[in-house]
Amino acid sequence: MVNPSPRQKKWIKWILILLAIRFIVGAVLYYAITYRFKDIAAFIVEKESKGTYAFNADHIGFSLSKKNMVLKNVTLVCKDTSNVASHYDIKIPEAYFSIASWTDLIFHKKLVIDSLAVTAPTLKVHEHKIREQKHV
Repeated sequence: MVNPSPRQKKWIKWILILLAIRFIVGAVLYYAITYRFKDIAAFIVEKESKGTYAFNADHIGFSLSKKNMVLKNVTLVCKDTSNVASHYDIKIPEAYFSIASWTDLIFHKKLVIDSLAVTAPTLKVHEHKIREQKHV
């Protein structure tokens, strides 16, 4: 085996450093997108529904190169069913988002979705009947 020259060692060192930086940035982005997306989505659902509904997803997968995100086993459930006239339970086995720009999501905190595909959603509507008491 041929020993690399000092100049080649320098280039190999720089390439390894750049690959390590890319790996670290990728790991940070993966954490930020997968774990924080659940928290952000749960916060948005709770805020927009005024605390009535809760969001949960079992798994979030994404691809930086394809600019897409896949959510698995998404549920939207009503947190307080006794104080409402009707409520909904929504279960989505798989939802696919195509994101316009990762830079908008990461740096500008804007989620621009190009397309959305939802597979086999289940929507349950629960209506509560109020029993009227008659005074005799």
